Amino acid sequence: MYTPTSEPGFHLYNGPSIHARSVFFLLLSLALMITDSHYSTLKTLRSAIELALAPVKGIVQTPIYISNKISFYTKDRADLIKENEDLLQQLLLTGYAEQRLSSLQEENAQLKELLNVRKMPDQTLLTVEVLESGTDPFLQKVTIDKGSSAGVTEGAAVLDPYGVVGQVTRVMFSRAEVTLIVERNFMIPIRNERNGKRGILSGAGAGKPLELRFVTADADPRVGDRLVTSGLDNIYPLGLSVAVITAVQPNAEALFINVTATPTAHISDERYLLVVRSENPEPVDRPVEAQSPTAADQEATPKPEINSLPYTPEVYPKAVPAGTTPAPAPAPTAKPQQNKPAPPKPASAAPKTPVTKETP
Repeated sequence: MYTPTSEPGFHLYNGPSIHARSVFFLLLSLALMITDSHYSTLKTLRSAIELALAPVKGIVQTPIYISNKISFYTKDRADLIKENEDLLQQLLLTGYAEQRLSSLQEENAQLKELLNVRKMPDQTLLTVEVLESGTDPFLQKVTIDKGSSAGVTEGAAVLDPYGVVGQVTRVMFSRAEVTLIVERNFMIPIRNERNGKRGILSGAGAGKPLELRFVTADADPRVGDRLVTSGLDNIYPLGLSVAVITAVQPNAEALFINVTATPTAHISDERYLLVVRSENPEPVDRPVEAQSPTAADQEATPKPEINSLPYTPEVYPKAVPAGTTPAPAPAPTAKPQQNKPAPPKPASAAPKTPVTKETP
């Protein structure tokens, strides 16, 4: 039987066994994963690879993009008419709300000036388009078409017209990855709009309602209560709609009660989203508080000249010779009222007699 190794002078080098190579690459993968998760040393390399593969990814996704465009332009006429009517009604309601909002903002600004409250950071909204959803059913994430080149940063809040959608968790040069609020263990601080009670809203995974954790009975949650952002995390603006409570189940054996809610945002239906970008806050000019003068200020303050003021014992006390102890000042005593005699009236002058000169 013919075998390659049976020929004289021919040697086939097989190298390490398949098991040894598998163990080596497995250990190398684990080392890279641990290094990247703890030190983020491969972040730049990963961004460079994403940038290099962006054209290839765009070519692969071109058929999907074209099919979406064709389906959009070939939509039924009735659906377009209905959508146009809904948008017109929404525009009217938005105009009314904007008119009320302008007056409320002006009143709020005046009240903040009176209270010397620090200004909130200026926020801008960036419109982005959803390119693709995550292929992993256990990860609730989407990819948007804007990245660091457009000013998107990690941690930025993502919204739609109905509420909070999620948060940017990974940024590339021309794209970014958004984690949705329904992702398991995704937490967001909220406030009950009805009674002002604060709490933590957490995701439970795909197809499951949101969970309001660590809620006690005195929080008084009710079905239908709207949960909005509390603004305490400096990520989500204050007062954005997040979810509506759908079920409250008291538990007599536990300290906390079970509260579930449904997101107000259209998590899986929206094609266009908004990314919140915050600028640096500018403090309000506060009034300078009056402070006690320091010794340097007292020395710099010109003193009045003695000669320019009238002498009074209270202002300029008598000098005490050196080496002597000044006598203590006598305690003020009430002076008895003395009946001063009335000044004597001038006596009436006697009438003068005329003097006659004797004549010799």
